[in-house]
Formats: sequence, structure tokens, C-alpha cells
Amino acid sequence: DLGCHIDGFIAVVAHTHV
Repeated sequence: DLGCHIDGFIAVVAHTHV
């Protein structure tokens, strides 16, 4: 499912952006 992939991507991006 894309949901899991998107969730992980968002988490990584958010963590890196912070």
C-alpha cells in the first residue's frame, strides 16, 4: 500500500527537515 510508503517518507522528511 502507498499509505505505508507515504507515511515512512513523510516521517523521514519531517525528521530530516527538523
